[in-house]
Amino acid sequence: MKKKQDILIITIIILIIAYILIYNQKITLIIKDSTILWFNKVFPSLFPMFILNDLLLSYHIDYYICKIFKKNGLKYYVFIMSLLSGSPSSAYIIKRLYDDKIIDKYNANKLLSFTYFSSPLFLITMLSFLFTNKTTIIKIILIHYLSNFIISFFYKIETNDKLSYKVTKDFGSNFANAINKAINTLLMILGILTFYIIISYIFIDIFNLNSITSSMIKGILEVTQGLTFLNELFINEKLKIILATLYINFGGLSIHSQIKSIISDTSINYKYFLKGRIFQTLISLILILKITGIIL
Repeated sequence: MKKKQDILIITIIILIIAYILIYNQKITLIIKDSTILWFNKVFPSLFPMFILNDLLLSYHIDYYICKIFKKNGLKYYVFIMSLLSGSPSSAYIIKRLYDDKIIDKYNANKLLSFTYFSSPLFLITMLSFLFTNKTTIIKIILIHYLSNFIISFFYKIETNDKLSYKVTKDFGSNFANAINKAINTLLMILGILTFYIIISYIFIDIFNLNSITSSMIKGILEVTQGLTFLNELFINEKLKIILATLYINFGGLSIHSQIKSIISDTSINYKYFLKGRIFQTLISLILILKITGIIL
């Protein structure tokens, strides 16, 4: 079975390479566009937040939060910072807490389940192009956050009982380390983002898919391109609302790959993130269908 899977993967890779060689100019333009997308939308929102989160943890914000909120302190911290920063910052923060032995694998897995968010700025920007009704935009954003909040009720996070204040390195060292880690993570995100945009283009081009199917393929693979393409479709607004909610809350395979890559050198289990996104998508779809009156 494993051998057959390897042969299938090798075959697909060879076909992709052949396509890239034949349509080199098109792929070059796609890579340029995805790099511009990363530079304009992803880098500005994530780069400062990665650095600031790293510095906060370097100066032991976990210690102070746990002193104030006791055992729920880190749960609130990861939840709020992930909400403000946007994905994949949650995995970045969780990995740092795990590496510093502030949380164990069991609690890291639980945190990963309910701390996926698209940043408020990203959602407002993207949804404003899709919908003229501000109430609709607010509903979609609130449901995105509320669905995670609902999932969080099923998990109790416990921090290290022996959590103590540690001697802090000088600011220069902490700042340099934070920048280095942020740049490495963002370059990884650029690579994954570009890969999924190329794959979606090739798949849609080869199978000559219609516009709605193309939108779904793009949205399931990468959220930003899915929402961008959705804006170009002349379809019923209720269907647009459903598709936008689906793309945002599932996160796209690009985000899933980014999360998996960030936690790859730890024993934190990606399946908890996947399970959380499935539940989040189902909850958010039920809520949006009810609140917007699509179903009674």
